[in-house]
Amino acid sequence: MKKLNLFLGLGAIVISLLFSACEGLTSSDAPTITLDNTDPIVLAVGVETTDIEGTIVAEAGLAEVKIYQTIDLSEQLIATINDFSTGVVTTTDSINYTLAFTLTDVTEDVTITIEAVDNEAQTATETIDVQASELDEFSLVLMGAQSNADYGSTASLTTGNVYKITGQVAANNSDDVDIVYYYGSKEAALYSPTQADIQDVTDFDIVSWTTINETMLGISTTIASGEFEGVATVAEIEAAGTPDLDVVPTLTIGDVIVFETAGGKKGIFKVSALETGASGTITISVRVQR
Repeated sequence: MKKLNLFLGLGAIVISLLFSACEGLTSSDAPTITLDNTDPIVLAVGVETTDIEGTIVAEAGLAEVKIYQTIDLSEQLIATINDFSTGVVTTTDSINYTLAFTLTDVTEDVTITIEAVDNEAQTATETIDVQASELDEFSLVLMGAQSNADYGSTASLTTGNVYKITGQVAANNSDDVDIVYYYGSKEAALYSPTQADIQDVTDFDIVSWTTINETMLGISTTIASGEFEGVATVAEIEAAGTPDLDVVPTLTIGDVIVFETAGGKKGIFKVSALETGASGTITISVRVQR
């Protein structure tokens, strides 16, 4: 009996060693993912697109790569890749892979998760955060004074849309109108539609509009013209000045104005160009809270 037990014991050891040896011959290291981007990726004002790049090493070769995005704890699969000849994930030797994924329409913070599965069903994951810009940007909003036939005299500070006063265009879009441009006794001036003087101008006929938005305006006390492009957050806008006026008069090129719309959106704009007179134009660069 002792000999039998010894024989069985040795047999078990041999089988175990053979199994381990075979397992060592057939298995490979799990995949690894290395991203080139700095975490988090912080988008500049007005930018909604970013490239996520890196490398994946898979000794057993990749079977599949999946990319997920998570916004407010809600995860969504946005890409599945299993062809590695061209596209988002490519390779020339079936071991070393290049990742190049373009994320678009980033208007809120998002976490991107990359999952790589090799041909032995081994998995690797890597995540990276993308911080959306707090502000939208309208590079150039061109408005005409009251006698300008080419450009509208009213505009939205959240969409950048400009509306003419002729043909009831401004009146029909009154819910989107935040400011009115008028050249008169206050020279080049931007008005809230609720301002008393601008409501007395018959060319605009604001009193008949369905919606008359109250926009608060103010001259920046801390942001100079040359510093405007550096404003990237709502906190910086709030620190730039107090919007407590319903008109900013005698505007000149380089003036920086803070504002808050009737909808509570805070922003800042700079006068980029100005042609004086009732037929002239004003161009403003706008940055506003999303």
